[in-house]
Amino acid sequence: MIRYLIAALVGLLLLALWRIDHVTGDRDAQADARATSEAAADSLRGTLRLSRALLTDRDKADAEFTKGLKDAKDNNDLLRADLADGRKRVSVNAVCVRDAADTSAAGSADAGTPRLTPNAAEARADLEYEVEAQRLQIVGLQGYIKSLLAVINAEH
Repeated sequence: MIRYLIAALVGLLLLALWRIDHVTGDRDAQADARATSEAAADSLRGTLRLSRALLTDRDKADAEFTKGLKDAKDNNDLLRADLADGRKRVSVNAVCVRDAADTSAAGSADAGTPRLTPNAAEARADLEYEVEAQRLQIVGLQGYIKSLLAVINAEH
């Protein structure tokens, strides 16, 4: 009878050891899964922080560009008004062709002060505005790229 009792105790002991090993294995697997999840969460936090920083930089560059574009548009409107009212003039090198109705001396080399036509003055103002808009776009894009590279380099 003692043999059966010892055999039963040994069997229970083996069953307990097997169960402890099984629980320990589950615990280790859960610890590994938790470590993996924490690493993924840390990576996502870093990505979110980087995304927020990039969005902030983009918004700042966009605000600067929009302000510069508005200033350029205001300057353009002011130039148009000054040209239309005669407060400013555009000088060009030109040869004036005498009007057929002009009855002045035939040997006159100068028919008056040359001026741009209203369409040409408007086209000039448009060109100035477009050049300034493109310059601001390029400067804004360069600034955004520099800030993006600074953030990326800071992360590594």
